[in-house]
Amino acid sequence: MLRRPAAKPRPHACRRGFRRAGGVLVVLAAFVPLLLGSQPDAHATRPPFVNIWVPYWDTSAGSSSYGSVDDAQLYDEVSPFFLTAVADGTVIQVGGATEAKRFASSVATARARQLTVIPTVTDGAGKLGMQSILADPVRRAAHIANLVYIAVNGVSGIASSFDGIDLDYEVFAFTDGSSTWATTMPLWVQFVNELGAALHDKGKVLTITIPPVWNATTVGQQKDYWVYAQDQILPFIDRLRLMVYDWSPGTPSATAPITWVQQVVNYSNKVADATGQPRSKLELGVPAYGRHWRRSVGGAPCPDGTNLTTSSVTTSNAPGIANTAGATLQRDASGEVTFGWSQTFTGVHTFSTVQVPPLVLPTKTSPTISSADGGVPAVRLGPPPAEVTCTVQHTVFFPDGDSIVQKSNVALVSGWAGIIIWASSYESDSVYDALRTVT
Repeated sequence: MLRRPAAKPRPHACRRGFRRAGGVLVVLAAFVPLLLGSQPDAHATRPPFVNIWVPYWDTSAGSSSYGSVDDAQLYDEVSPFFLTAVADGTVIQVGGATEAKRFASSVATARARQLTVIPTVTDGAGKLGMQSILADPVRRAAHIANLVYIAVNGVSGIASSFDGIDLDYEVFAFTDGSSTWATTMPLWVQFVNELGAALHDKGKVLTITIPPVWNATTVGQQKDYWVYAQDQILPFIDRLRLMVYDWSPGTPSATAPITWVQQVVNYSNKVADATGQPRSKLELGVPAYGRHWRRSVGGAPCPDGTNLTTSSVTTSNAPGIANTAGATLQRDASGEVTFGWSQTFTGVHTFSTVQVPPLVLPTKTSPTISSADGGVPAVRLGPPPAEVTCTVQHTVFFPDGDSIVQKSNVALVSGWAGIIIWASSYESDSVYDALRTVT
């Protein structure tokens, strides 16, 4: 979200990894079963098990998803994504008047559907800012009071109250540095305990969103993102949301391979069982986005202006990209869909200049001799521009409806409450067609 995480590899960009959605959904006819799954049973009934985060940068598109009557038996809760805690412990709204109007409409849509509305608050206090707040009893109490006030009284112009608060404090994991975790963890546990009690006293719920643990063999072992102390905070909260995505953004691969999802679920099951807490407090964060990698084959230089970046795609627009490129969709062993193609580019490549290290003078020199700019690096021109040809390999991985169902089943079979999708407007209709088949 305000972001979002590899020697194993590990998800070094678990922070919310995708903020823009676009494109037109074009499904290749040969792969309709792959993307859509089987036809939904219109008469199937089940408890709602799908929640959704609604990002502030695409509120209108997001609210249109859960505004659909057809999804009445899927949705249970939405979390608008528009609040952040700042360095003084206050909580402010992200965006301006336009975004506020959109969120007011979004919340109204959710209320009309009788959905639970729990806004997500992110950590905008900066490096070690939240740790500092939590370490000071007076500032911590004030921060808790601010959060409770929002739950009880809402946000002016958006809603008069909410059903609770969802905390997504990712700075501990991705900015502060793991050397700070031993100090942060007990402060965090105390804070969650106190906030949970304060919200529960007002009839509100507390949801916590955190990066996952998957390598630990025993509960509480200091592995992965242990700073969030799942085993210690679970008794104080109503739901724990695990952000299980962004497995390895730097390398072409699945956003959330099913084997990793299973490892995360296995560990969190141990936590719930060891602490005597119901597994129904657990919720699996699933992605509705993937990535598009562009790499020069063999690292060859490419013409100036060649795009060699990694960008995000959505479950909604990725099939259209494949269609345009004439690429074939395939189901990867990870459970997600992948496709790729190559392009050849020929043109002028400008080589970089080279800096020569500063001149190092002898330790003993004549006092009458001085060096002009002797300590300034010299610049030597590289080879002249030349025409080059390179091949760029495109690789895309993304989750479709079937892979999201697969992840949902892993959670539901373990007794979890269900899933929460990151994020509304990234998903396609095919995702809900597939989810409606879950019984």
